[in-house]
Amino acid sequence: MIEKKICISCRLEINSDALFCSKCGIKQDREDIDISINRLIIPYSPLEVDEVLRVSLESDNDLLNKIYGAFSGVEFEEFKYSLLEARYRDIPFTNTLKKRIEKRYQEFISETLTTDFLKIKDSIFSKIESKFLEIDNDKIIEAASCTDEELLEELQIMGEAPSFYIAKYVILEMQHREMKELSELFLQVRHIEYVHELKEDFQIIKSANKLAIDLKKTNKRLDKFERGQKLREHNSILKDETETLEEPLVNIEPEIKDYVESNSDFKIIGIMILIFLGFVFYIITKSSGSEKSKSQSYTPTQNIDICRCLTEAGNSNYIMENGKACDKAISNAIGVENWKKINMSQSPLISQRFTDLANRCR
Repeated sequence: MIEKKICISCRLEINSDALFCSKCGIKQDREDIDISINRLIIPYSPLEVDEVLRVSLESDNDLLNKIYGAFSGVEFEEFKYSLLEARYRDIPFTNTLKKRIEKRYQEFISETLTTDFLKIKDSIFSKIESKFLEIDNDKIIEAASCTDEELLEELQIMGEAPSFYIAKYVILEMQHREMKELSELFLQVRHIEYVHELKEDFQIIKSANKLAIDLKKTNKRLDKFERGQKLREHNSILKDETETLEEPLVNIEPEIKDYVESNSDFKIIGIMILIFLGFVFYIITKSSGSEKSKSQSYTPTQNIDICRCLTEAGNSNYIMENGKACDKAISNAIGVENWKKINMSQSPLISQRFTDLANRCR
């Protein structure tokens, strides 16, 4: 019977005396070969060029948000491209995140995997560069029709330190207008040096589409005017209705009117009743708000072991049986509704709570 071994690159089963893999052609170093059955269960798949290209265009924050999935025990396959790209850029990790990755995923991050990733990046460098340099007429028109405030709002939506691939149209328009906020972006945005290469083409396309830009600006002003007009009409209707309600009681029976207007005791009693009702409403609202606040305070769930939730693998029996309960327990522990929907990089207080919780489980 011929002894078999596993290729150190593509994990194909090959003859034990083979020097090269018949599928990927990688030379087999016997010192690195592990033919034990345990290695056969490691979830490994060859790297895909499209995925390497995708993460190359993402911002540092987008990569980190994906890698933070390590805290919830996601499979290595779900964030391996983001992790490899982050290591390539030398993005700093927190000590807690670094220890979690080393503890749970280090066996997957082989030297061969890293080498393959670098080879693919080198081979598609021109394709990555072309993505940075390609520009779209419609997106240039859209950016050119925005006000300064709208451009800055677009940047805020993109998050802190967006990638140049995503923010290039806003950045090019800001440069064309010589906005002072642009100087900060040159220190934050990765690959922003491409803005100089696109500057001339951007101005040519913008000049050629001047009519379309002016038309879009006009349409936006008209839309804003129509919304303002509708708001003014709505406020006018509310004002008329209020004035109608505040008109004196001229249609009621004369006897009742005279009684209401002349009897001061009636007025005083009415005012006291209104004050009493307002006080009761305030007490009820305050009590309800206090109970709601207590219910949202972050206290660990008694029946769930949060540390197991944070450290168990995503496919373990414990997580499979208690996944939703774990999510609820973690959310309660850090004081949020759903911790998976929180952008930790933009919520330092919640991030610190999560870090403290993770540290207690070490």
